[in-house]
Amino acid sequence: MAIENYMPDFAVEAVYDLTVQSLQEQGIKAVLVDLDNTLIAWNNPDGTVEMKQWLHDLRDAGIRIIVVSNNTPKRVKRAVEKFDIDYVYWALKPFTLGINRAMKHFHYEKDQVVMVGDQLMTDIRAAHRAGIRSIFG
Repeated sequence: MAIENYMPDFAVEAVYDLTVQSLQEQGIKAVLVDLDNTLIAWNNPDGTVEMKQWLHDLRDAGIRIIVVSNNTPKRVKRAVEKFDIDYVYWALKPFTLGINRAMKHFHYEKDQVVMVGDQLMTDIRAAHRAGIRSIFG
C-alpha cells in the first residue's frame, strides 16, 4: 500500500478554515465531512460559534454540508439534527460506500465534492478510493 493513498490533497487547522471563496474557486458544491473531531469536537456536542457561522456561510453560498460518518444512525442523527445537516451513517470508511451513497443521493459528481476528515486511515483513504479530493483537518 503506497503512502500516497493516505496523503490528503490539502490540510487545514480546522474545517472552519475552509472559506466559501476557496471552495467556490475549486468548484466545490458539497463538503463531505467526518463527524467527531472534525465537524464537532467529541466533548462539545452543541458545536462552537465558529462551526455555526461556517455552516451558515456555506449554506448562504449554496454549498451543502453532508456528514459522512462510520457511526450509528442514532448517534449521527442526535449530533447533527439541531444543525439541520444532511448525513450518511455507517459509511464504512475507508471503503467508499458512504461517500458514494452521499454523491448518488444528492446528485454530485466527483469533482464537485471534497471529503474533510481527521483520520488518514479512514477519511482520507476513503476519499482517495472514491476518486475525490481530500482535506485533512
